[in-house]
Amino acid sequence: MKYFYWLALTAVLLSQTACAGSTEEGFKKIMASKTAPVGVVFEIATGDDTGLDWAIPAVRSYTSRLRERFPGIKIAVVSHGDEQFQLMESNRQRFPDTHRRVASLIQDQNITVHVCGNHAASNGVDDDEFIETIDVAARGPAQVDTYEEAGYEVLVIYRPEKVK
Repeated sequence: MKYFYWLALTAVLLSQTACAGSTEEGFKKIMASKTAPVGVVFEIATGDDTGLDWAIPAVRSYTSRLRERFPGIKIAVVSHGDEQFQLMESNRQRFPDTHRRVASLIQDQNITVHVCGNHAASNGVDDDEFIETIDVAARGPAQVDTYEEAGYEVLVIYRPEKVK
């Protein structure tokens, strides 16, 4: 089972690499629309255990511009890669900036943040080990699908290219 999980995660990461330009393209398409979608769900799935350090600022930037264009648009975040473990209560001291930024998304910007319970369980982490303001979804990809079925646009957050 663990082999299957790692195979699936590798496929997700490879597809992210192949589609790295699609986040900005999808964002531009939403911004060019005359009407807002029901909402936007940001999908984050990295093999980077510090991935929220760069992903959350990207979410904040996109959210700011989306809400400027479409005030009141619903926003959600689903993290289902190794970065989600930054949001464990035991990691609050190790990643204080990430915890502060995520708390701001939830409290100040009314954004729902989910992590993947299946990925957590496969790594020996119980649902209650995450900070209490986080929703632990049974499966992160299924949570993204639920939002998409409800009319949300999906924007996958990719690691920014490093400048040479």
